[in-house]
Amino acid sequence: MWKKRNREDKEDRTIAYRDTRRDYPFGYTQDVDQLEYSFLGDEIVFVAALELTRVDHNPKYPNGPKPQYFEKILERFHHDAQGKFAREVARKLEIEAYIVVFDEDVKRFWVYNLSQDIGWKAWNRDQYFRWLEDKHSEAIQRKIQENAS
Repeated sequence: MWKKRNREDKEDRTIAYRDTRRDYPFGYTQDVDQLEYSFLGDEIVFVAALELTRVDHNPKYPNGPKPQYFEKILERFHHDAQGKFAREVARKLEIEAYIVVFDEDVKRFWVYNLSQDIGWKAWNRDQYFRWLEDKHSEAIQRKIQENAS
């Protein structure tokens, strides 16, 4: 989990595998950027599938990206396999998939519910992490109720 922080170099250590994998044209590969989860005792409780996108600061737009920026992101996630894959992973894990756009100093967030096509919500850091903490609490409560049934 913290390997990159423990290393001095910036080498992408998976690039050789990914390049080689492309030479074998069967099936497909895709990643989900982040799976949020909690523990209930020893049991893993899945919370949310996140697709993360960083937006770089642009002095012309001090209040964040233009609406067209978000439209382009949605266009990509609705037409490329990445969005379909994230939604399907979330569905199988019985959670929801979200696109999370954050600025480079990680102070502002824009969140889109990809599973329900609902969003965008703009939050500051405290609001975002409060929302994420609530998602964890809700997932734990659902699992407790499920286990009690």
